[in-house]
Amino acid sequence: ALQAGAHQSLVGNAMVASTAAAAAAGAGNNVLIAVKLLMSVPEATALIGLDATTLQQIQGNTSTSMRLSEAIYPGTELLELTIQGMAKEAVFLALMHVTTVVVDLCGSMGSGDDHCDKGCLRMKLILPAKAAASVIGVGGQSVKHITTQCNVRIQVDHTPIPAGPGGSEQALLLAGTLTACQNTLPHILEHVGLIATEKDLVAWAAHTNTGTPIPGLILFAGNPTGKGRKPKHDRGP
Repeated sequence: ALQAGAHQSLVGNAMVASTAAAAAAGAGNNVLIAVKLLMSVPEATALIGLDATTLQQIQGNTSTSMRLSEAIYPGTELLELTIQGMAKEAVFLALMHVTTVVVDLCGSMGSGDDHCDKGCLRMKLILPAKAAASVIGVGGQSVKHITTQCNVRIQVDHTPIPAGPGGSEQALLLAGTLTACQNTLPHILEHVGLIATEKDLVAWAAHTNTGTPIPGLILFAGNPTGKGRKPKHDRGP
């Protein structure tokens, strides 16, 4: 029954997501867009589906390609889901589906954080380091605008992690209600798209740090309270 409910939610949200995505997509189409989402094992299991078809259906419905790691991401106990597509709206729609399924089946999406209220997210995204810096903006102005407009919390881990020759990546925490976080994703993808038009993301999307030990790394362990507002429904540290 839960699985059926998730599929119904996918269908029910598809038209809304498509409309929002089309409005937010703008420049950046016909350029590879990619993000990496960190997920707990229960969340990944729910996403794959009892019949192992849910993930395949999302890929087909959104014209995206997804790769779920078998090993964990350094500094976490989380798996990595790489999502890539040739338009921001495709990746956005895929993220809409993924978060909806996980919340429907698991109650929330804490990405390994047990202090996540029902119906809320604490998404941990991995972005190219330049995209993460762009989200924050000069003097924090960009992230302040996003968090105020969308009523979410955004925090970027201070540690850049090597990601292939000449590249690096950083983790971004997005916390808030399901709807608020989903409304924030186009803003984040806008910054990813800007970086993608400057530098091809193909090599970064193909690279993975999962299974690579980085001694002493614990994501978000030494960060200050974070960038942007902390919503009342975000009770995590």
